[in-house]
Parts: sequence; structure tokens; C-alpha cells
Amino acid sequence: MTEPIIKGIIETYSDAEFTPSIIPKLELSNLFYDITGHHIIWSYGFRKAFEGAYSEDRDALRKALIALLKRSISYFSDQISKYPDLQGEYEKKISNNKMLIAKLERLW
Repeated sequence: MTEPIIKGIIETYSDAEFTPSIIPKLELSNLFYDITGHHIIWSYGFRKAFEGAYSEDRDALRKALIALLKRSISYFSDQISKYPDLQGEYEKKISNNKMLIAKLERLW
């Protein structure tokens, strides 16, 4: 059961639209730390990092990834008011991230 969930988490992370002002792996690790008191260890490799975080606290990993996606949604929403000519692009990114949040919620 764990294998499809890890695969889904990695796909979600890979398909996400993040704000240009963050480093997604670092930010995800920091959010995970805020919840668990432990960082995600990326030096093990991408898949092993997600497996380790999932093993440690799967709900914290889900919450951290959803928080990162919501932060990006908020950023893109703010950008629409600043750059109305790019509204369509930002709305696609918002829609994509909302779909990924729903996907994460179904994984659990």
C-alpha cells in the first residue's frame, strides 16, 4: 500500500507549480520540521527522502506538501491583481495546484 502512496506524493510534488521565490525541497523540509521537529533528508536521494518522511510521519508530510501548495496558490492569486495580462497563466497554475491538493487528500 505504501508504494502507490509514495509514487503519488512524488508525482504531486513533481507536477506542482511553485512560486519562483522559494526552493521547494528546502521549504517542504522546513514545513515538515515545523510539524515534526525533523527535517527531510534529501541527501539520501529524492525517493528515499520522501519514503523516510512518509515513514516518520505520513500525515505531517501530507500537511507540509498541502501547505506548500496553498502558499503557491496564494502567491499566484496575488500575481493576478498585479499582472492582469497573465491572468490565464496564473489561473492554470492555481487550478493545477488545487487539483493536486485534492489528489493528496484522496491518497490518505
